[in-house]
Amino acid sequence: MTDLEAACVEPTKLRHLLKERFPSLRIDTLQRVADVICALIEKQTTNQKTLANGLPGTGTAEAKRKRLARCLQDEQPDACWLPFLISLLPKGKQTLTIDRTNWD
Repeated sequence: MTDLEAACVEPTKLRHLLKERFPSLRIDTLQRVADVICALIEKQTTNQKTLANGLPGTGTAEAKRKRLARCLQDEQPDACWLPFLISLLPKGKQTLTIDRTNWD
């Protein structure tokens, strides 16, 4: 079991792992990102409605959807994501697929 898999059992642990990697990010941003990562792993989809329902808490579905939207629209972690995600990929050749369905 990797650190990431173990951390998703308890999102607070993932937040601490992210804080070690990205010390400049705010705590609330780190918690939102940790919650979304865990929802992605748990739900195995990028459908926003499904992901929002996978977020922790007792809020309404609409409140969780707005929380997910705030996380996705937050510009603070943008510069950190690509290097972080690349560091999680297995070693060796990778194939990148881009869906341009909604591009202008």
